[in-house]
Amino acid sequence: MRTKKTTQKFRIFKKMSFEEINKGLGERVEDLLVALQVDLIEFGDDYVGACPIHGGDGASAFRLHGPHHEYPLKFKCWSHSCDEHFGGGLTGLVRGVLSHQQCCWTGPGDEELPWKDFFEWVREFLGDTMPKNTIVKKESSSHVETPLWTELEYRKMFSTPSRYYIKRGFSEKVLSDYLVADSNQYGTLFKRAIIPIVKNRKIMGISSRSMLPECPKCNCHHQGVCPEPKDRHYPSYIRWAHKGFKKSNNLYNLEQSLDWIRSEKTAILVESPNSVLKLEDAGIPGSLATFGCKVSPGQLELLAQNNVERILMVFDGDRAGIEGARAIAEKFGKSFEFVFPEMKMGEGMDLADYPTEVVRLTMNSKLRREKYPI
Repeated sequence: MRTKKTTQKFRIFKKMSFEEINKGLGERVEDLLVALQVDLIEFGDDYVGACPIHGGDGASAFRLHGPHHEYPLKFKCWSHSCDEHFGGGLTGLVRGVLSHQQCCWTGPGDEELPWKDFFEWVREFLGDTMPKNTIVKKESSSHVETPLWTELEYRKMFSTPSRYYIKRGFSEKVLSDYLVADSNQYGTLFKRAIIPIVKNRKIMGISSRSMLPECPKCNCHHQGVCPEPKDRHYPSYIRWAHKGFKKSNNLYNLEQSLDWIRSEKTAILVESPNSVLKLEDAGIPGSLATFGCKVSPGQLELLAQNNVERILMVFDGDRAGIEGARAIAEKFGKSFEFVFPEMKMGEGMDLADYPTEVVRLTMNSKLRREKYPI
């Protein structure tokens, strides 16, 4: 709880201009990168590495210019243009990195760090106090209570079960049970497969995946002419987009798995709803999706509230997935028992990329070794 004196100091700090904040951050760039836990390599007067804002894995896709550059203390994300979304200065860097760490931000439309939390973090940093790690910041874990549609409205709008996912090898039964649908509506949901978050027969949010191929020229998912650069991060053009819920306060499949998870005190964490659907198709219970390679405090709080003590990490086979899983275990190993079944998935692949029978046989073998209750 803030004291009256602290609150007053915070209000005064908020009156600082962004120019003053940028100047203060710029005088301590190396300390700033350490505080943000950003892993960049010095390259001349610049800092280069994978983008810490959208969680990229391109080793040179992100560049922060040093103080003597023509554009001093400006950053550029060459793969996802995160600088255009948050602003290319140090304030944008701080808010972007914290949005990724705390809110699992990976692209426009995702939840972002509230400004009040940004100002509080910077106040502590410029006050020569190392800010608290935002990853372990406690959040509210309540689900969004304003539904997008009723189940009946949803069924009238979209086509279930999803033909896109049927062609990818998922059974009609699991797709029907989870109301996975296709959308051909023009607009942000054009040619997207829809995976809804359902609670009490109401659609609380959706996670949608583009059914269109990725364009090799602009890396967007579209038909016809490439979209303008300023439009390339709209939800209709990106592979995954979310609507109506906060990723950091939700775990996909929690409502459906609640009784089993509470009883067994264990869960499987995967990155995407696709992997949950594949595990359910294979008859393996207790899987939950984090909507990305990060696990937020709010998501872990949901697990703790529902008696989960043991977590099996089955993240994707790419670098982001592997490093993300290990980072989670290092930070929260005192609160949960983390287990890493040796999956040997191909780089960039997840469970949804394998035939259901292969997943069933492989996972059953691995899970029995870990004494998973199946």
